[in-house]
Amino acid sequence: MKKYLKLTSQEAVQYFIHRDGTLIPETTEEIKQKLNDLHFLRSEISVSVTMPTHRTFPDSDKDIVQLKNLIAEADKKLSILHDKRKRQVTMENIEEAAGNIDHRLNLDSLVIYANEHFSSVVKLPVTTNPEVVIDPLFDIRPLYRSRQQNQHYYILSISRQKIRLFEAFNDKITEEINNEDFPFENNYYTTDPIKLKQDIFEENLVKEFFNVADKRFRKYLISNPLPIILAGDTKSVSYYQEMMDHSQTIIAQVNGNYDNSSQHEIIKAVYPVIEKFRENEQHDYLSEIDNARSGNLLSADMNEMIEFSLMGNVRALFTGNNYGLEEATVKDSTNKTQKRSKTLLLIENVRKAGGKIIFLEDKLLEKHNGIVLVKRF
Repeated sequence: MKKYLKLTSQEAVQYFIHRDGTLIPETTEEIKQKLNDLHFLRSEISVSVTMPTHRTFPDSDKDIVQLKNLIAEADKKLSILHDKRKRQVTMENIEEAAGNIDHRLNLDSLVIYANEHFSSVVKLPVTTNPEVVIDPLFDIRPLYRSRQQNQHYYILSISRQKIRLFEAFNDKITEEINNEDFPFENNYYTTDPIKLKQDIFEENLVKEFFNVADKRFRKYLISNPLPIILAGDTKSVSYYQEMMDHSQTIIAQVNGNYDNSSQHEIIKAVYPVIEKFRENEQHDYLSEIDNARSGNLLSADMNEMIEFSLMGNVRALFTGNNYGLEEATVKDSTNKTQKRSKTLLLIENVRKAGGKIIFLEDKLLEKHNGIVLVKRF
């Protein structure tokens, strides 16, 4: 069903290849794990090489040239900033990672993370700008953007006769579960003519069917927790929700019967609902900023935001997709001066404090100069 490709010989992010050849990035949980890994694997020299890529040939051949140019830029920056030994080992790791990339399988961007201890490649379905960042912190902005700006979710097709389970990513169904669990057909019935005339008896049988189905679904949700779209007639969906243990993960409902619908027909009905969900989510974020302003809980000064984040006084950080690194020169533990990114430091502080980190279109944050923090108190 799924094949995992290892992209470097040392340590690499994986992505899925499905039967139809569709490339599906990591799940939300896998990206979360990668963020944790990069936090612990950082060192004095943490190199992040980010670039936009192309999904199709011959454009993907241009990615090879662009990556070589960015690696040369990384080498030049390292030669100025750091000693020869660390630079040499780090560059070897970067070049090894780059040499193992199959550009025929590119998504919309890739990032090479490397230092003297490891290298890792991430392919992402979000567009980025070409950039080389050398900092004690890895540039994790593309990972956050990918996690937020793409929708990975389950579709449960529900009727009184059959329940089907799908996994979807944006506007594609990536897999229909086809095993001993799903599709699950209703065998909870009776042939007793007297009982069949009793509506309450029939309803109880349907509810029992839905209850068993939800128990089957629960193990998929625990293994890979994703939001859920329920697709079915209003009455069936309502009954099913009564049986659910995780109804809080439902983000939308789609009306209709999809017992025998093709994947194309199902995603055609579901994806407009996903787009509406994203639109509402963005509206909620802007409302949160407006409410914070009214409550005097907003800060848009970088130094002030860093101070608040260090104190743990941060509920959320909202930043534009293309907001810059905002570098400053600081002294390290040996009294040497080095350039540090205030933006990456702020993101790291917010992450440690348990605040949300939200990326929005640049134009939505223009009046805040591209970045704004919402305080807790």
